[in-house]
Amino acid sequence: MFRKNEEYRQEKLDSTVKRLPESMKKELENDWSSTFYEYVFCKIDEEKFAVLYDQEGYSRPNKPVNELVCLEIMKSTFDWSDDQLRKEYFFNLRVNYALGREEVGEETLAEKTLNNFRRRLLEYEKETGRNLMKEVFKDVRDELMDEFKIDGSLQRMDSTMIEANIKNLTRLDLFVRVLHNFLNDLHDDELEKIPDEIRKFKDEENLNLAYRLKKEEAEKKLEELAEYTARIKDRFEDDEKYNELKSFEHVCRVLDEQCYRIPELEDDEEYEKEKEDEDERPWEPVKKWGKSEEEKENDDNEKDQRKNVELKDPEDISSGSLQNPHDDEATYREKNDERYQGYKANWCETCSKDNPFQIITDVDIDTNNTEDADMLESSVEELSDQTSLEDLLNDAGYSGDDVENECDNNDVIQHFSGIKGSSVDENERIPLGEAQFDGHDMLECPEGHHLVDKSIIQINNGTREGSKKKRVIIVN
Repeated sequence: MFRKNEEYRQEKLDSTVKRLPESMKKELENDWSSTFYEYVFCKIDEEKFAVLYDQEGYSRPNKPVNELVCLEIMKSTFDWSDDQLRKEYFFNLRVNYALGREEVGEETLAEKTLNNFRRRLLEYEKETGRNLMKEVFKDVRDELMDEFKIDGSLQRMDSTMIEANIKNLTRLDLFVRVLHNFLNDLHDDELEKIPDEIRKFKDEENLNLAYRLKKEEAEKKLEELAEYTARIKDRFEDDEKYNELKSFEHVCRVLDEQCYRIPELEDDEEYEKEKEDEDERPWEPVKKWGKSEEEKENDDNEKDQRKNVELKDPEDISSGSLQNPHDDEATYREKNDERYQGYKANWCETCSKDNPFQIITDVDIDTNNTEDADMLESSVEELSDQTSLEDLLNDAGYSGDDVENECDNNDVIQHFSGIKGSSVDENERIPLGEAQFDGHDMLECPEGHHLVDKSIIQINNGTREGSKKKRVIIVN
């Protein structure tokens, strides 16, 4: 049952805070906890979260929503584990003061309470598309910008990689882990029907199989594991008891992303046409379950017949493919010769020199193979409407026809800090610092050419016709 938190508004006659010496009270009033209480905790609209709870009133009242939201913010800010978060809630006066409490140890906090709240948030976002935590962020942002007269017309944007907390798996490791997880989800009676050569991957000891194999052995074992995985997929794809499991979803996904069916490798005009259209064909039956008597008598013949899948070349595997079943949303990316598995955070922040302080106006999280330009394109309209963004400082990764058109449509001008393109040899690089400036105006370019004309002209797709005005510097 949803119940709004009103207790913090009632001042107590006696409390730990009231018993503090005056000097300590003054320090507490100037502490981060006091600022947090006033500008975050008190600004949270709990009514938004009522949809997460039973409306009939037959269940126990909820833990105060503004406390749970703020605890999530503190956990991320201070990089606490759930165990540490609970200890801080129990024993840290500053944490309690930030939550409108003047005592410690007044309330309990079960780990299940935190997990249930997160689960409700995720399920609600999946059903409705509304991210309630992000709405809290925007509400606090708008309050701060309004109260402190923060100018949002000039902002800067950048992105950073977020490494997923997962083990970097080889292709062999990935197949082994996916098989292991599904086999452990099978009931014992069903597991007994699985051939011995596949059933052994239920054991933990086979999770480190890659470390015990030589390179040529690993390549052969990988082909076998692809076949085993295909047989598992073929056996259970019509079994409603198992085909809706997350572990079975990973079985199907790793096959689709890592392998071809043998018919796809043959001269098939229909398949080639579909391949050009990037359409996927459904998996056809791979192999009947178990061995025939004839196959048992001739292992070589059985080996030839079981070849039903072929591994894709590494360059043909999407960066969005499954990296580790423990975090199936993490993706792969190479940037500046570094390899990343995980996500990307995109940030936008005010940067006007007249602001009393700068605040973050937008945060987006996506897979790390998402382009910067796509993240800006999806957020620029909202930033323009809600924060009065006019000029945006960013790097050239945010360039492109679609995003620049979207910026133009919302009267936002991008100011790029670099040029996107192939790397230039250090000996051929022309430092921007070699240009001659008079304040903000360029007098001479790095090549030594003098400025002959600087004017405002209208440009649209390379012509002088259009509605947007851009400054163009023409050198001789």
